[in-house]
Amino acid sequence: DFKDTWRFALGANYKLNDEWMLKGGIAYDQTPVKGASTRLVSLPDNDRTWFSVGAQWKPSKTLTLDAGATYLYVKDASIDNNQGTVAAPLRGRVTGTYEDSAWIFGAQASMSFYVQHVFCFSIPGPSGDFFVNLPEIPVDRRSCCSIIQTFVLV
Repeated sequence: DFKDTWRFALGANYKLNDEWMLKGGIAYDQTPVKGASTRLVSLPDNDRTWFSVGAQWKPSKTLTLDAGATYLYVKDASIDNNQGTVAAPLRGRVTGTYEDSAWIFGAQASMSFYVQHVFCFSIPGPSGDFFVNLPEIPVDRRSCCSIIQTFVLV
């Protein structure tokens, strides 16, 4: 038995120079758990606040390194739940308080590459074949598909 919730978040990037960017953010998540009597042992969730910082370094045009850290503060969660049922009468009542928090660390390396011709095809026409060649352009996995789709539609 859960309730609808909201999540609020705010973040910012600050570009120091062409190589460095600093990142930060804060977020607040409401818990879907209605209260101590409906809180489950398997989901001792409560309202939480995320505090995040990170940095991005671009040592070259093709290489990007990102690193970040998040501290997750979870409000203490009380539980007072009778887990016993007719089918499982020995489960009993669970009463107490959960104290939670977490650190989350992440890192990523991204590399883009240059391709001489991403896509080449010919279309028969009245005055001969029409060839489509793309010039040298920077491509990463996200843009490669859109470039091919764009030129296939021509």
